[in-house]
Amino acid sequence: MDILSNLPPDVTDHILTLLPIKEAAKTSLLSQKWRHRWRTIPHLVLDRDFAAVIPHNNEGSSSSTSSSSLEYINKVTMEINRALALHKGPITKFVLAVPGLRPSPEIDQILLRLSEKSSSCVQEFSLRFGDDQVMS
Repeated sequence: MDILSNLPPDVTDHILTLLPIKEAAKTSLLSQKWRHRWRTIPHLVLDRDFAAVIPHNNEGSSSSTSSSSLEYINKVTMEINRALALHKGPITKFVLAVPGLRPSPEIDQILLRLSEKSSSCVQEFSLRFGDDQVMS
């Protein structure tokens, strides 16, 4: 067994909370014991770093820019829903701060899923729309 597999669960949890969620998910490749550990970390920070790994089509004319941006935001909200669906533990910290995100029915669904999933466990909540609007 490798050194990583021998770490106590509280240590692996701490390591995973320090990583962006996409990077934490990649740790599932390290060992069998780490395979699903990311799914139980209590901090979900879905921010610029989270969105940066989602492919964004910047090609095309300016007339297709708004369509491309909408498509990108749809991909981001799909990935957020996927992260919430795969997460299997309490969520004590939830941050949603993706540039370009606007209030929408999709965001309402994300917040509903979060509330159903974590009931009263969320201790820290931050929601950022666009570049300057914050709700905590």
